[in-house]
Amino acid sequence: MLVRSDRVELMAVVRGKSIETIAEVALDGVDREALPDAISRLEPLVKADLGDTRSVRGPLIVLLSARWAPAIACPWSRQLQHAAPARRYLSELFTSSGVTVADTDEIRIEDRGYKVTAVAVLYRADVLAAVAKLSDALHCPLKVVMTLQQTVWQVFSSSKLRALALVDGQHVSMIKPGQRNAWMPGQVCFSAPNDSPLDTAARLIRRLALRTVRSVRTQVRLIDLGSADPVDSVTHTFEAPRMKSPLQGGDTQVLARLLFHATGGSAHRPLSVMPVATRTTRMQIGMASVALTCASIALLTVYRAQAEVDGHASLPPARVQATGLETSRVAPVADPARVRAVNAAIRELNLPFEDLSRSLTPPRDIHVGLLSLSFSSVGAAGQRSAVLLTADARSSVDMTRYVAFLADRPTVQKPSLVAHQLMEGEPGTPYRFSVELSWRD
Repeated sequence: MLVRSDRVELMAVVRGKSIETIAEVALDGVDREALPDAISRLEPLVKADLGDTRSVRGPLIVLLSARWAPAIACPWSRQLQHAAPARRYLSELFTSSGVTVADTDEIRIEDRGYKVTAVAVLYRADVLAAVAKLSDALHCPLKVVMTLQQTVWQVFSSSKLRALALVDGQHVSMIKPGQRNAWMPGQVCFSAPNDSPLDTAARLIRRLALRTVRSVRTQVRLIDLGSADPVDSVTHTFEAPRMKSPLQGGDTQVLARLLFHATGGSAHRPLSVMPVATRTTRMQIGMASVALTCASIALLTVYRAQAEVDGHASLPPARVQATGLETSRVAPVADPARVRAVNAAIRELNLPFEDLSRSLTPPRDIHVGLLSLSFSSVGAAGQRSAVLLTADARSSVDMTRYVAFLADRPTVQKPSLVAHQLMEGEPGTPYRFSVELSWRD
């Protein structure tokens, strides 16, 4: 299903090669109720066309225009590390950009690494409810609900493109490349009544070319989804600053390529509102193994200390030789070393291993692998309940970034690099280093 700026189209993939429009409903008005009402009118149209909704098979893919699923660039903030502050932070960003956010609306953010500007997309709750109801009525499992801008960028982007101009009816939106060629939402506008959408897109492209100091080979691609036959839409590539005539054309079946890409299982869908099955990574398995080992060692230490105390208590009392004086009873004095050992073991056992492993896991853009964790009652820097971790880094830059990452964690105190060396005998010659820190509840 393709939700455009001015209409909703329900399409079917025919024999895996082409697409066919089953039903189409025009959007009346721009209020919040227009889109859910249009989606609810698709079911009777499908019944009138096919006779039975059970003849429609396969999963339901929903692509939403930027008009109905607004996206914003989200600067990195520490508030994004926790759910409640992240929700407030993103809601304030959407509100400041003129988008109304309800309490039941869904907000999805794409994780792009530590201190990297990400993209957040707002999905309205009433639209999602209408889509779910249509999925149940058509007996098609809902697979993907995502924004049209992201799919367009994944299909038509290249390393030479400066931007993509997407024309959807009277709605024109710019899509720009971010770090690592990831998509970023650009300017969104409506064409004037006396202006065609293509003229509006051309003005945006020229404005982008004037603001950008680039070579003459910098390209901006124009994609028009508003032709009479949606399957025969054409993409044009303009060359900045000369953009009066297209450099190339003839890229047909734009909508077919978009829908096939969204249907494919290998499509990258980090901003889809549908839950994606997570895969357990080697890092997560390693962290779980380290946490389980530490918990087992702590339990064994406490068990041995308690067994030693019980063993001493079960010994028979020493015989007191008979004397003329009455022996006074003296309260037993516990061994200070034994008490310290038991307290240290209990303190290690009470450490929140799940929160600790989650806080020490590096971001995906920092190439560091955790090897071991060890605990001590007092560290080298004098902190209590010190945690000593040993890890391998691909380079000294990754090692430095990981130590800086630990320093920014709110539950980690005083991380210090105590040792590091270059492992020349191992493959890849990694940097092996040790960091000592203390845990704050």
